[in-house]
Amino acid sequence: MRSRAHTGYPPVSPLALVVDITGTSANYNQSLSRAFADHPEVVFRTAPYFGDRDAFRDSLLQRDFLSTATWLADRWPGIVNHHWLWKTVQLQGYFSGWRDVLSEIGRTRTPVLHMQWCKVPVFDLLMMRKVQRQGARIVYTVHNALPYCNRSDAVRRAYRQLYRQADALIVLSRTVGQQVLDRVDDSVAGKIQVIEHGILELDCPIPDREHARVELKLEREAEVALFVGRISPHKGITDLIDAFAIASRDRPRLRLILAGAPEDSFDPHEAQIRRLGVAGKVQAYPRFVSEQFKATLYGAADVAVMPHKESSQSGMGLEALAAGKPLLATRVGGLVELVDEGVNGYSVPVSNPEAMAGALVRFFSLPRSAQTTMADASRTLGRDRFAWPTIAGKHVALYRRLAASGPAVMAEDAFVSSGEERIQ
Repeated sequence: MRSRAHTGYPPVSPLALVVDITGTSANYNQSLSRAFADHPEVVFRTAPYFGDRDAFRDSLLQRDFLSTATWLADRWPGIVNHHWLWKTVQLQGYFSGWRDVLSEIGRTRTPVLHMQWCKVPVFDLLMMRKVQRQGARIVYTVHNALPYCNRSDAVRRAYRQLYRQADALIVLSRTVGQQVLDRVDDSVAGKIQVIEHGILELDCPIPDREHARVELKLEREAEVALFVGRISPHKGITDLIDAFAIASRDRPRLRLILAGAPEDSFDPHEAQIRRLGVAGKVQAYPRFVSEQFKATLYGAADVAVMPHKESSQSGMGLEALAAGKPLLATRVGGLVELVDEGVNGYSVPVSNPEAMAGALVRFFSLPRSAQTTMADASRTLGRDRFAWPTIAGKHVALYRRLAASGPAVMAEDAFVSSGEERIQ
């Protein structure tokens, strides 16, 4: 990113420093940073995207955290595949990144620090207090109410302290806000602001359907359902494979693509695919998916499937809207906000392979023209409901309120959760 000192524009007074030290949400970061293009008073700092170093260059991100990790990855790219070694390197960079944040807040007198992720809650709490002692306010984006991997009482207590310490909490859907109150601390309702997660445009052009299918060796007339994303237990992949096996009895041309790095071994899913006799109909890519290959997958797919058992919001769902793909999703978390029933897709109960199979059959029983209409509806929904300029404007308005008056002004926009307002 070019320094503003060299852009020809007069210097501006800083309003907010947005930080994702480890670059956890690469797609989200680059989209939000682009949306801040008209707000030079906001600076977004993060780390390089080590998963795909060629991706997300067209953004306003200042990628200067994790300098040691960057140096090592440039010289020994394979280090990112050594899980615990790489985690140790990132942890070192996380601590030094916080040191840089404190220095910048003090040097520039930036009134608002916006943290995207807190990785070490006890340490992060101490750093938040230091920032606030320097006179700055803290905004924290709650991507998940609690980590999926650990929801022990100790973790819950740590996040409760974090949420109480922050001056404002941004949640990406009303569902996440409700989860914060139900699972962590119902005393922070007055701090919660719902600012939606915007659509995620792919970093590479999406090839046309025919070329994408040739690249993936798929039949031209195949009926292709796609799941792409990190393969984790809460994503419901086992349910999806069961649903696919059921649906393929009625739809012999049905094909399933599973793509993404597994959190654990992919072997149980492979065994399930063989046991159900659908090995010839499933293409699995259990590895990291580059932006280029992801574009090919979306180009080949007819419908994006999200079988999640639990979800705060779905990066895949927001990518699918941007790519103009109909959605089949479980009725859980923020996924319910991505589907207009029967318009751009269908929603089904959680952990119900029969219902998911029925949705697959129903979708592929539609004429191609109706499927295309659904695809157009997805694109329109993404553009109208999850537009980044609107989202950036909401962030800046929050920063300005905090900078001007502190946390007392939050009450008028406080998260409401009672009676009919409660998320179902």
